[in-house]
Amino acid sequence: MSTVNRLRCLEKLGEGTYGVVFKAKENATGHIVAVKRMVISGDDEGAPATAIREVCLLKELKHNNIVALRDVLFDPPKVTLIFEYCQYDLKKYMEQHGNRKKVTVLQETQQIMKQMLLGLRYMHRRHVVHRDLKPENIFINIDRAAEGTGNVAVEAAAAPALEKGATSPPAQAEVCGSGGKQLATDSGANNAADASDAAQLIVKLGDFGLARVENIPVKKYSHDVVSLWYRGPDVMMGTALYGFAVDMWSVGCIFAEMITQKPLLNGRTEVEQLLKIFCLLGTPTLETWPSLPSYPKCRQMIDAMTKLARERLVAVGPNAKEQQQQQQQTKGSQAVQRCKEHPCGVERRGGDIFVTGQHLRRPFNSANSSNSSGFQELLRNDYNFPPELCFRRTLDDYLEKSRFREIAGEEGIDLLRKLLCYEPSYRLTAHEALLHPFLKNVKAPVQRKVDMMCAMLRQTLEEHRLLDVCGVE
Repeated sequence: MSTVNRLRCLEKLGEGTYGVVFKAKENATGHIVAVKRMVISGDDEGAPATAIREVCLLKELKHNNIVALRDVLFDPPKVTLIFEYCQYDLKKYMEQHGNRKKVTVLQETQQIMKQMLLGLRYMHRRHVVHRDLKPENIFINIDRAAEGTGNVAVEAAAAPALEKGATSPPAQAEVCGSGGKQLATDSGANNAADASDAAQLIVKLGDFGLARVENIPVKKYSHDVVSLWYRGPDVMMGTALYGFAVDMWSVGCIFAEMITQKPLLNGRTEVEQLLKIFCLLGTPTLETWPSLPSYPKCRQMIDAMTKLARERLVAVGPNAKEQQQQQQQTKGSQAVQRCKEHPCGVERRGGDIFVTGQHLRRPFNSANSSNSSGFQELLRNDYNFPPELCFRRTLDDYLEKSRFREIAGEEGIDLLRKLLCYEPSYRLTAHEALLHPFLKNVKAPVQRKVDMMCAMLRQTLEEHRLLDVCGVE
């Protein structure tokens, strides 16, 4: 059946590198769907590969928190992918719901994080890395019917059934309005929710055009992997093996953005982005990033970062104004070799780097380093970075000034720290993050067994084009 006969496009939702996405209505069923339309041309070899990869993965990935692929239409030179329709992506949801109460922001962030990690855990257990997690690729539906209902569906009880294999049905049929799907949270598990405006959110991961099977080497480094603001330092250093930790860094950046309503790191280039990461987490050491020297682009990026820091002479961290004041106070001295106009205000004594202005109370590599005045302690420089790249850790400043600590509390801070690690192997896995105290008692909606069976039956009928014959809508 051609696209013209099958669908009626209602509005354009967006446009990407490989195609255009429309909101459409299926003529036979009346269901609202999302349609990604790609045109295959001889000049663009990426589009077919992207389409094939996305189709192959989504045909296998069946989970409540992954966008369901309903059908594929091939009408040369066009390839049309039909997905379940979602009301928002996370970026638009945050933009349109920016004036929420603090308690609402916290509870909705916990909902989104829980379901996002459930989808990731399912993917990672099947050795699939998303590689492009960002707010625009996380989709949300608001389930009004579930709010205040008595039907309780708890993620912990149903997750094993959802993850046993490819027989698990997609959630798309009911999302598109065919009825029957009832989602609810445990009303006794989160009494605080009654005092907020938090809605029941259904979260789904989408856009698998860049996804890959874990640890398959990539011959040529692809700069398109993970959008810049959510790209881990290991990716920017040129790693050719994309493991699950690539996704977990992105989760940490998204987590911070959901709480603060602002991107955590918004560099304009890879070099600037890495410089911002250095200033946020502190200059890497042998303990915080032992694998750093092994990356192909390590020397190239260090040289470029040094050049940028020298050229711009501006602070790039979350506490930019404070660092600029420190920079102005830096003066030359014969006894003390100062790094002039350094954005973090450091001075050099012999072979050691010291912080001036705001100082480290603990060794540089401590995760709990804090600010204090009147102290002057050794700033570790295990990799012999040039003075321009010697930063103290400013994450604590960010947590205070962005109100992250106020909203997410100590448990939220601990989770963020364990996601934003230089060393990929130090980052929490999706499963470990789900067990973290910040999320452990958060309930996620799941489909009831009867709804799962109905969705499976509907998918089978649609695949065999039997709905029209049976007169089912």
